[in-house]
Amino acid sequence: MNKKTIIGIVIVVAVAALVFAFWPRAKATVAGTPLNCATNTTCLPSLELTGNQDTSTPSLQVDTTFYSVGGVTTTYARSALATATTTVCALQSPNATTTLEGAPEITLLTSSTTASVVTIAEATNAFATTTSIGSAAVGANAQATITASSTATLGKNVISPQNWIVVGMQGGTGTFSPTGGCVAAFRSVL
Repeated sequence: MNKKTIIGIVIVVAVAALVFAFWPRAKATVAGTPLNCATNTTCLPSLELTGNQDTSTPSLQVDTTFYSVGGVTTTYARSALATATTTVCALQSPNATTTLEGAPEITLLTSSTTASVVTIAEATNAFATTTSIGSAAVGANAQATITASSTATLGKNVISPQNWIVVGMQGGTGTFSPTGGCVAAFRSVL
């Protein structure tokens, strides 16, 4: 190699090193204080790798009620069932217009002391079953999983900000003492 080629290579390497040294990098902050993500684990999402209870297969557990990818946020809500009331579950949607991801669901491990009708509805408060999106008859002390309709109809499954998915039980003369839970997932584009 001649002397001019070697000088040219040295100049190119020096320029590349300077560009790399002063290139802007992403910065993480907590309450306005910059973090060094190379040494601080708070820059990382909270993920836990756990073993499955039934097998030794690892599974991913994310400890949050929502996730966002590319501006689309999915928020999950769940609740245990209440007793001694006709409104056994109420889940509030986020503060954004959302659509239901899948269909809301209630799982009854034990329904009630008498046969009843379980209704899943959308409402503007936690104590009404205004707009029914699914219902089913359940026998006394029965187990059941009831899923609301998720049929994609124009305007259906669009939930206004901070509205409620409500599960109500009606009928019979006994007490409403269900055990189990209810879940819903809301998707919003922000």
